Amino acid sequence: MPRIRKKPEDNWMPPRVRRGKSAYEFRTPDGRTVRLCNRDLTKSQVWAAYENFINDSKIGSNFHALCEDFLTLVIFMNWQRKPGRTTENMVLR
Repeated sequence: MPRIRKKPEDNWMPPRVRRGKSAYEFRTPDGRTVRLCNRDLTKSQVWAAYENFINDSKIGSNFHALCEDFLTLVIFMNWQRKPGRTTENMVLR
């Protein structure tokens, strides 16, 4: 559960979302700021914009999703079946 915000009227906002000067903004874990929507929208529209952004980012644009895609590839499965090959050896090369 996220921490309580300093301004109680902002507690309804999704995690990592803040009010900017003219828009609601999402702060990524690496510190970048991404504009979600205009500041004059309703709470439900802000949540909808947040969910669209999160779902779009899960499709394959982040590193974790790319690693999962690689581990499910047929080439990787065939490579791992050969004796003496492990993922640790692969990383060291």
